Amino acid sequence: MNVDSITRQRNSISPAEREKYRPRSPPEPEHKKVKKEEKDCHLHNPVLAGYYYYYYYYYYYYYYYYYYYWYCCYYYYYYYWYCYYYYYYYYYYWYCCYCYYYYYYYWYYYYYYYYHYWYYYYYYYYHYYYYYHYYYYY
Repeated sequence: MNVDSITRQRNSISPAEREKYRPRSPPEPEHKKVKKEEKDCHLHNPVLAGYYYYYYYYYYYYYYYYYYYWYCCYYYYYYYWYCYYYYYYYYYYWYCCYCYYYYYYYWYYYYYYYYHYWYYYYYYYYHYYYYYHYYYYY
């Protein structure tokens, strides 16, 4: 991805939209919550422990992958601020902004895609680079 294409993509998004969808801080890793739920289940619901054991591992994979995504987001969040403070790296700064915005936006619509395929397909068609990130991570 070259600087010209990044600049075009950046300019196609209004600053208000970028700000609207930008998370304010890195989220807490979700896999910790899953571990706590699994532990609580064994303590308080021994009859259902087997079910939740499967449930835990199913979601452990999901949250592990989800955590990897948030890790990436955290990295870009950090890098975004790094670039913000060292703004003379102009191209890298906008690249980070672009990626940060689209990483967040992509996963929002990935969730939507999982349940509403055609709705996502429209957004895939409308926002071409969602597919770029989908391909990159899978």
